[in-house]
Amino acid sequence: MIKSKNKINGEFELIKKISKKIYSSKDKKPSLWKNVLKGIGDDAAVIKFPGPNNRLFVTTDMIVEDVHFSLLWSTADEIAMKLSESNISDIVAMAAIPRYAFLSMSIKPNTSQKFMNCFMKGLMRSFNKHNVLLLGGDTTKGEKYVFNLCLLGESKKGKFRSGAREKDLICVTGTLGDSMAGLNLLLEHKKNNSYTKLLHDRSKKSLLQRHLQPKSRTAQEGILIGKYATSMIDVSDGLASEIRHICDESSVGAIIYYDKIPISLKTKKIASMLNSNPVDYALYGGEDYQLIFTIDKDDINKLKKKFKNFKIIGEIVKKKIGCLLSKNGRLSKLHKGGFDHLT
Repeated sequence: MIKSKNKINGEFELIKKISKKIYSSKDKKPSLWKNVLKGIGDDAAVIKFPGPNNRLFVTTDMIVEDVHFSLLWSTADEIAMKLSESNISDIVAMAAIPRYAFLSMSIKPNTSQKFMNCFMKGLMRSFNKHNVLLLGGDTTKGEKYVFNLCLLGESKKGKFRSGAREKDLICVTGTLGDSMAGLNLLLEHKKNNSYTKLLHDRSKKSLLQRHLQPKSRTAQEGILIGKYATSMIDVSDGLASEIRHICDESSVGAIIYYDKIPISLKTKKIASMLNSNPVDYALYGGEDYQLIFTIDKDDINKLKKKFKNFKIIGEIVKKKIGCLLSKNGRLSKLHKGGFDHLT
């Protein structure tokens, strides 16, 4: 529970403290700062994008208290890291490099300076990992915490959802369903008020962190995969939802191999304990921030020589076939599912 000790002394004082921390990084990131003509302190930031990477990629993501995170088990730095990594994942999925960020916040009137320091620590940890600069934003107050990040990235070409072609293979990095497994475990323990004990259970820590501290793939990985992929998307709302996005944008269909969906042993154990299906976590959970991509069969081995952490999970087919799930030799319709913010 957040206490109101050492309350923030106004919006401008908060901005001043954030600005001081941001500008202290100038010497550490000279290659990024050299393109900043104007940072925090004016009505707008000014950035130039010279050189070969002259395509600007822009994304924005919002996270809301009790929708995307719970203060019962998420710390301020974890909230910030989730906000950052989800945005960075969008840029990485475009085979682009994340560069500059703008943060807008609606914070509670009794928010402590300790909470905001912790939040900024988590944000900067993620930004420093991915070499991102914070250059501005906005603040206001509200009954619940709302954080929004706008992120700018750059690339020479980029990669889109719309390039999948018939006979392409469908691949995914890492494992899926881990974040949903962690969330369901927390929700189950919330019923008997034992989630605090769960948070200190070392045997469950790594799985819980996949939900509380999700990590994006790196820009280097996204660019490398993008050289061979025909289309790409990140897993924010679940495998089923993301496959449909690719099919809709590329005017194709897809068949997903049920038994090929990569699921970790820990997620399987949690699903068994909760009497649920781990494949459903992968298909309809989300917040795994892995990369789904389509690729020509002839390019698979070329990619494997440079990047091995992916599995083939399906194939692209004609649009009229639709989106199907193949299990034990039988085909069934791939339900839409996935997380929907408006339902």
